[in-house]
Amino acid sequence: KGFTLYLVASPLLFALVHWESGVANVVAAYLFGVFACVVYWWLKNIWPLVIGHVYTDYVIYDVWANT
Repeated sequence: KGFTLYLVASPLLFALVHWESGVANVVAAYLFGVFACVVYWWLKNIWPLVIGHVYTDYVIYDVWANT
């Protein structure tokens, strides 16, 4: 029961933080949040996810936006 609640609540909170970018981004953030929950549950380490998020933000907001 605990993991199921975590698998629903955590991605939902993550998705709601990304609301300013529109509905498509909220859905994408939710799906990524589900993936991130599973990865965290498997690795028991948040740092690969933090690094992945920083890298993704860098690619989207710096590299891709300036091309």
